[in-house]
Amino acid sequence: MGAVAIVLTGAWRKAEGLTLGFSGQLNAAYKKAALQEGHFLRNEIVRGIRSGAPGGKSFLPLSEKTLAVRRFKGRGGSKPLVVSGELARSVTVKAEGDEVFVGLLRSGSARGGKSMANLGEIHEFGKTFAMVLTPKARRFLAMAFRSSGIDAGGSSTGSRGGVAVAVIVIPPRPFLTPVFEQQGRPELVRARFEKRLAAALRFQFGTP
Repeated sequence: MGAVAIVLTGAWRKAEGLTLGFSGQLNAAYKKAALQEGHFLRNEIVRGIRSGAPGGKSFLPLSEKTLAVRRFKGRGGSKPLVVSGELARSVTVKAEGDEVFVGLLRSGSARGGKSMANLGEIHEFGKTFAMVLTPKARRFLAMAFRSSGIDAGGSSTGSRGGVAVAVIVIPPRPFLTPVFEQQGRPELVRARFEKRLAAALRFQFGTP
């Protein structure tokens, strides 16, 4: 049999240039697209906290007693979770290999050294606990409630053997779950990621 001659036609030099070093380029583009998705979700979480309706689900309103204490401390507004701004500022995006973390880091701390992740967990799922009131705390609460015309008695306070005890009820105010339920659905994440990946590759291989 005679020799078979193969002649390449078309933009082979361009194709060769595009594929040269493509593995590294793709890896960098993947990480960039993943990080962009992380920041997108973080922005949605922060926006939800500040608006009081993450993922379109409104927070339960603050109790009158909580608002009375807030006013007595000279802090205005009635929105939950925004009085200090610490929670919104603590929402973090962190790249870990090929993955991106979005949320509250265990290493993050709030004022007083308390774990911001633990505080976030309390707000996300709610918590009820009893707290012993010092005489100073009792006087403070009495003045705060009186300034707003609120009866300081009721089922939320009591005494055990002469010790004043307050029962603190923090209802769930999810700020992460509603956002991930709304914006973190696999089909939405995939669509956004593919567009970001294509853009990171400068659309050399077309658009999704």
